[in-house]
Amino acid sequence: PLATMAATAMRRLAWRAMGMARRVPAGRDPACLVCKQIGASFAACNAAYAAFTNAATTRAGMVIADSGTNQVRWWASQAPGSKWVVDVKSPQQLQKLLEGSEKTPVVMDFYADWCQPCKTLSPMLEKAADEYKGSFMLAKIDVENEDLAPLSQQLKISSLPTLLTIHKGKAVPQSLIVGVPDPEKLRQYFVMVNSLAGGDGGEGNDTKPPRERVAEALSSLETIGSSEGGEIENLSSIFKEVLSDEASTEEDKATAMAGLASCALKRGEVADAAELIKHAESMCSSGTNKPAIINQVNAQLEFTSSEEESEDWSAMEKEVASSEDDLDVLHRYASALFAAGKSDMAIDVALRIVKLDKSWNEEAGRKLLLKFFDAMGHDTAAVRAARQRLSNIWYN
Repeated sequence: PLATMAATAMRRLAWRAMGMARRVPAGRDPACLVCKQIGASFAACNAAYAAFTNAATTRAGMVIADSGTNQVRWWASQAPGSKWVVDVKSPQQLQKLLEGSEKTPVVMDFYADWCQPCKTLSPMLEKAADEYKGSFMLAKIDVENEDLAPLSQQLKISSLPTLLTIHKGKAVPQSLIVGVPDPEKLRQYFVMVNSLAGGDGGEGNDTKPPRERVAEALSSLETIGSSEGGEIENLSSIFKEVLSDEASTEEDKATAMAGLASCALKRGEVADAAELIKHAESMCSSGTNKPAIINQVNAQLEFTSSEEESEDWSAMEKEVASSEDDLDVLHRYASALFAAGKSDMAIDVALRIVKLDKSWNEEAGRKLLLKFFDAMGHDTAAVRAARQRLSNIWYN
């Protein structure tokens, strides 16, 4: 039974740490030598141990007996710092995790502080949780926690450590592992768990890391027009999910907020977009990289504002036709084209300005192109091609 295993292991650990004999002399009460050292019974030792482990899971090191406080202290590894590792303390906390298994699998790690193999396995599990970045949650369950005892009994946990994966509220077949598996078996185990979340060929969007989800949503947003209202709403939902995701970094959230601003622009809601992008900028603290999408949306806002004040298209086109080399007219025309979503034509006109006169109006043609590049995103194929064309004109 677990209780007997715990008592035996506690005594052995105490003897080792204090350099005492590991055998209890015949005829003597088999109480823990540590308890004798502090003048307490074995029951008191158990109580002190339980009080310590409940209150000090973040401590590290081993102080077996503290005569000043009459406390027995056992080894306690640092509490998990990962966002995807949960040190379960109550049935309510566990219930919340299991409800989340509808979307994200939960790997339950049954352990005890006195279990040496558990200490071997624990860092391996936490490392995997970090590497998979939210494809699953790791729930660490201390079998010594009386509040969680019914779970261990129901699942008939008799050896430690034990792993079991829950998905959609049910135990995953063949997901039970007892003991410390070899590295290859453990790797295959997490590949299996990740596949439940949709990873590695068919990954569900809601199980991907926030940064990946928001990047994919931004990429999709670039390819759709203002008439595709349903798709814009779907992408808005992804940005909102990232904003509320506890796993999101400040940069992820700032990027998602800028994504919402871009969605507002697609819908023609210029004032809302301007407000949202202000929020995105305010979310960038001194230690947070400013996402490129913020500059991109700001540039789009500038051209969108100018579009509202632009002249009649037919009149502008006649003006361009009648004065092909009027750089001021070409500058206004390129800006109007870009604001209307005709970026390829706008780039052609702006490059024409540079070709006619590089230095005109303090290099206004080149500066206009740079604004276009900011608005389009510097990593796009269209921008890379346009930069090459600009370079060819500028240096020839």
